[in-house]
Amino acid sequence: MNCWKKQAKQKNTGYQTKNKHGNTSTMYRAHDLLLLLFNLTQLHSQNIIIQLFTEEVSKLFKPASFTFSYELDLQSKIHHELKTHDSVFGYILIGDAEHLSDENKTLIQHAVQMLAVILERLANEQNLEKEKKSLEGIAETRNRDLELTIEELKKARYASLNLIEDLTEEIEKRTRSEKKLMESEERFRLVMENSLDAILITIPDGTILNANKSACRMFQMTEEELCRAGRKGIVNPDDPNLTKLLKERKKKRFVSGELTFIRKDGTLFYGDMSSSVFRDSQGKQRTSLIIRDITERKQVEEKLKNSDRIFEHSVDMMAVAGFDGYLKVINPAWERVLGWTTKEMLTDPWISFVHPDDKDETQSIKEQIVDGRKAYRFENRYRCKNGDYKWLSWNAFPYPEENVMFSVARDVTENKLAGEELYRLKNSLEIEVEQKTRELRKHIAELERFQQATIDREFRIKELRDEIKNLKNKTLNSAQ
Repeated sequence: MNCWKKQAKQKNTGYQTKNKHGNTSTMYRAHDLLLLLFNLTQLHSQNIIIQLFTEEVSKLFKPASFTFSYELDLQSKIHHELKTHDSVFGYILIGDAEHLSDENKTLIQHAVQMLAVILERLANEQNLEKEKKSLEGIAETRNRDLELTIEELKKARYASLNLIEDLTEEIEKRTRSEKKLMESEERFRLVMENSLDAILITIPDGTILNANKSACRMFQMTEEELCRAGRKGIVNPDDPNLTKLLKERKKKRFVSGELTFIRKDGTLFYGDMSSSVFRDSQGKQRTSLIIRDITERKQVEEKLKNSDRIFEHSVDMMAVAGFDGYLKVINPAWERVLGWTTKEMLTDPWISFVHPDDKDETQSIKEQIVDGRKAYRFENRYRCKNGDYKWLSWNAFPYPEENVMFSVARDVTENKLAGEELYRLKNSLEIEVEQKTRELRKHIAELERFQQATIDREFRIKELRDEIKNLKNKTLNSAQ
């Protein structure tokens, strides 16, 4: 502070100029005040400026004394507020003011106002300097951010090219998958249209969604009528197998058996049906239902009970089996289907010819028949003489009084394998297409996000450039 004060005193020569009577005149005081205020404009500390002002003015206007206060002293009769239009800095308090003339009081008032202007200018300069440094810091930071952003955009550009190549490859894969699906759907359509069996696509609650031509002929309804009728309109609700088969399908997702169905005219007929549960491409649960009219077969089975000739020449495998687990009588169809001679089949227990995985369920069916209940459309695998296995579909009727059962079996291996292959192929293609669709959607979403981010960054770069330009212009204008 002493350094600043010494500097101010060196510049303010002539503070105590006196007239011929030895008193400092108003004119000389005005000159000294202006010189003091000019020198104060060269300083850069508010506290030093105020201190030098009060000290020098006190000397200039003795015996009056001048002090500075941030708050107004209520005991001070004379004071001047250090303020401008926008700022207030405090108060200049005057002691022993009764010795001051009106002209001196006016000079002091003007000097205080000029001091307030000097302080405001100093404050503005300091604020401007701070703002300049802040803007320079912001500009520097944003320049660094801009450089980093440009570098990221370069990297993103290369990443975008790689992503586009990956996306192109995924699109080609999806195109191939869609082609396979279309081919699969075409095969499915051909099967639906040309199958001799009725095929229905349904919902587990019994709603019918689609029906082929054979189903329309079988039930004497149009496809629209079948869809309106649903399960309740085509299945005999009094059939005891209905509840059992529905429970089994819900548990195993596949079931087969016999049911009685209803035609449009109200007549009942026997149907050999198989049903499986699957999910479509949207993940919704669906069921397929394949029905074959076995009315004629049922009639033949009735005739077989009393016809030895039909027994011998039947294309189906027929047998009389004892409750002791051995076959008693079989027709020639057994050897034609399985390759075993009649002697070989009658020598060993029939359960020994059953596939190991099917023995438990087969034994359970046998116990059901021994208890006096019929078994319809029961399927299991029998071992052939060459070591292969064939799927057989059985119908069995008990004769408790003779301790035997009468059984009729049909070789359904080709139908079984074809149905399983069709079901496997359809599910496999649906899963593959669904997986590829999810992956493609993910890649498309990533590309869209990247493109949007690139656009946003380009706009942001332009905004940053404009903002830096404005900041530079503002800094230059402020410095001027």
